[in-house]
Order: sequence, then structure tokens, then C-alpha cells
Amino acid sequence: MREYDCISQDLETAKKIEDGAKFDNNEWSDKKEWYNMFMELKEFMYSETLDVDENDDSKYFFRLTQKNKKDAIKALNYVGVVQLKSGCQIQILPKISFENDDKDYFITKNVFLKMLNSLKDFNCKHLYNASLDISRLNIFEIFIRLFVMHVEELVSKGLKSSYVAIEDNIPYYKGKLLVSPHIRYNLTHAERFYVCYDEYNVNRPENRLLKAALLFLQRISTDLVNKKRIRQSLMHFELVEPSVNYEADFNKVVIDRTTQFYEYPLRLAKIFLHGKSFTSFAGNSKAISLLFPMEKLFEAYIAKMARNFFQECTVTVQEENKIHSLFNRQDDNVEEKKIFGLQPDVVLEWENCTIIVDTKWKRLINNPKINYGISQADMYQMYAYSKEYKTKHVCVIYPLDSGFMDNNNPSNWEVYTPVKKYINKSNGCENVVVHILMVDLRDDKGLNILFQHIEKIAVKEMRGY
Repeated sequence: MREYDCISQDLETAKKIEDGAKFDNNEWSDKKEWYNMFMELKEFMYSETLDVDENDDSKYFFRLTQKNKKDAIKALNYVGVVQLKSGCQIQILPKISFENDDKDYFITKNVFLKMLNSLKDFNCKHLYNASLDISRLNIFEIFIRLFVMHVEELVSKGLKSSYVAIEDNIPYYKGKLLVSPHIRYNLTHAERFYVCYDEYNVNRPENRLLKAALLFLQRISTDLVNKKRIRQSLMHFELVEPSVNYEADFNKVVIDRTTQFYEYPLRLAKIFLHGKSFTSFAGNSKAISLLFPMEKLFEAYIAKMARNFFQECTVTVQEENKIHSLFNRQDDNVEEKKIFGLQPDVVLEWENCTIIVDTKWKRLINNPKINYGISQADMYQMYAYSKEYKTKHVCVIYPLDSGFMDNNNPSNWEVYTPVKKYINKSNGCENVVVHILMVDLRDDKGLNILFQHIEKIAVKEMRGY
């Protein structure tokens, strides 16, 4: 399914609705089995939420709605995969389309993974490895394959050993005698010693966590190649005990110069062992969910690519950007406080020109009579950015969708051309120009064309055109 698609509790309704999830009719023929899957997903919907205000509706990944007078669950703006307790996997892809054939599914999945790789916490060098076979695997199995590939790379470098403190009741004296437990356990066993000693072995927290993750994935993976590679990797962890207290072992992990190769596999292991993605969750469901907010992915992707492209100007992304505000509030005897913050996604600064770039993960509608579906609130936001940052030009970037493509010759669509250029003519004030731009996410060519167009806007402004 895609963002904002629905799953009806009734199997026949699910087959008919236009914005319904896609599934194999042969696989789902039993109405009771379908209903049980729906109830499992409903349980997940209410048990797994974002760590935000309790009254905030945006904390949910799904929403209960109705289709043809039947209850239905609607996916929101999170993409990824949910594996329910029964083993059923629900894959959610971005709600954008490029072509009208079977290729669209694979293109959209590639776009999602490419954007996912731009996240600071995810950056994965194996994502474009030919052996990954992205076209065949679903998103969950792709994550498993990535984890296994990183573990294999780690094993090839050799598992790290360290001195591990061991407490044991043994028939010979070694290390330090622990008096209290020695008296408790050996009052009638003078031949034994309860001691604590250090042993140099591979049974360190990092390896215990990796083994626990491998054993867990071996049980839930449905891909034969993944299962085989997991079994092969487990052979190298024969002397390692699997972790039983994940939190305690993660707290003991130390990433330094000698263990830097553990950082990424441990990050993935944490996702699998906790059943959480890089988003902050609160819940107690036994389902495994790897869900990512699409607006954050799109923002991170554009910001990363902008930093790579614009070498001759200062590029400031949102997390580095000093927060501006619309107003300052000053109460009696209280220090002045900034309120209603303004923090654009990217700020491009040349010597005498500044351009604000903001991203919106929304599908525009190819209809000028309704302003292409552009939100009025978004335009207010762009105007506020312009005034606060004292710049004339603001660029808003939307994903290109098939509705704006020429299906006969899609390569001729100039994605950098503004759908519309809005100019505000305020009395006594400099004009504010909001450029509504679209970007073709299928390959890097679309991004290069987009950034070249933004660069031309800056050059014209600096030359006074």
C-alpha cells in the first residue's frame, strides 16, 4: 500500500475501493483470516504511537476511517513496513507515482530507499550493492539483508575480544575471592571458591547484541537467502552468548577507534531488537515496525544533495539553522522570550544574496484554478520566511508526480520550471517572489536541474536583473 491508502475490515470492500491496499487475491481468500489481520493492525494502531503530546492526533501512524460503511484503517504519512504478530507484513510506500505500469512499484521503492540513505542515522554504503536485489525483496527483508551484509563485513575483520568480568563458583582459586557469596554457597564445600576473574574472549556486549539480533531475524525472515546468510554468520558467534538484557548491554557498548565497525550493525540491531525505527515510539505491541516520516526523509534528502551541489555558497540546513521567530513575548519581570519559531529547511547564502529553500512532501494537482492544491498556510509561511530573513526569493520544492508528466515524452518535462511564480506587491515594501518548484526523484539528473535553476535565480539577483 501507499501513504493514505486504506485497508477495509471487509475483504470484498478491500478489493473494490480505489485507494485500497494492493494484495494478492489468491493469498487472501479467507474472510475470517483477513478480518483477523485487520484487528491485529488495529491493535498495533492504538498501541504504537509517537512520543508526542497525548492529545496530538499526529502521534498515530494509522487512522480509523470508513469505506462503503465498513471500518477501514488509513495509513498516514509514514512509510516503511509493519510485521504483525501473525507474520503478515504490510509495506507502505510513498504516495507518488511516475509511470502507469508495473515498473512504478519498483521505482517508488528505489526512491524511498535513496531518500532513506540521506538520513544522518541511516547512511548505508551497502544500499546500492548489486547483491542486495532491491527489486525482489520487500522493505523488511532489505533491512535484514543490509544488517547481515554489515555483520559479514564485521566478521571478515574479526570479532573484537576484551576482558570480561566473570563471577563463578569453581574448584580452584583464580582472581579475587568474593567473601559474602563464598560463605553463602560454600559453607559445606571447602573444595570450591566463589571468585571473580577477568577472561579475554569474544563474549562482549557488542557481540552478544549482534548474536541476539541474528537469532531473532533467523526466526522471522521469510527470504531463503537471508536465512542462509544468517546461519553462516551465526557460526562465527559460537562462543558468544546471546544478549538477554538489551538495554543493559546497549548501555555497555563503547564505540571507539577499535570498534568503529560495530557502530552501524549495532544501530540496525537496536531497531530489530526493540521493534522500532529511527522515529521515537511509545508502545507495547509485539509487532515489528520500521516506519519513517516522509516529510523528514524528503527534507533530509534535499538538504544533503543541496550541500553537495552548492559549493560556492554557505548552505545551512534546518538542524544547524539558528531559530528565528515571528514575535518576542515579554511578560512583567520575565525575560523576553521568542515565540512562533521560523526555521526553513535550507538557507543558501552568497555574499550579497540569500535564498530560502523549503520542502513540502505533498502531491500538487495539475489545475491552476485551485492554485495547484498549494496550501494557503504554506504561502503565509513562505512570506514570513522572506520577511524574517530579509530575502526576496523563496523556493518551495514539491515532488514531481505523474499528473504533471507528459506521458508521451516524460523526459521533456522541465522539472525546474516553476508551476507558478507568485509575486507579492506590498506598498512600500520589496516584492516577495515565491518559486513553486518540482523535482523528479527518479535519478540525480532531476536534482541537478533543480539546483541549477535555483543557482540561476541567485545569479540574476546578484547581477540586479
